[in-house]
Amino acid sequence: CWVCHGDNAEGGVGPTLQHGPTPMDIQEQLDSNPQMGVIVTELNPDADDLVALAVYLGGLSGGPVSDTQISSWRTQLHLLY
Repeated sequence: CWVCHGDNAEGGVGPTLQHGPTPMDIQEQLDSNPQMGVIVTELNPDADDLVALAVYLGGLSGGPVSDTQISSWRTQLHLLY
């Protein structure tokens, strides 16, 4: 991710991710943004990967993500997968 989004998700070629996108936001970009195709092809992230990434990015945006939020994300992702 750092290649386009910077070492600390501050942005670069790609936008900043420091706002803490949700797993669903990330999945939407993977599905709709052709530039993200290599991520899908090379990594093929699953729901657990998306949650882990969103938790990491949420930490960059200023604080830990709550267990309640993670549980909600998992429920929402379950509907997608």
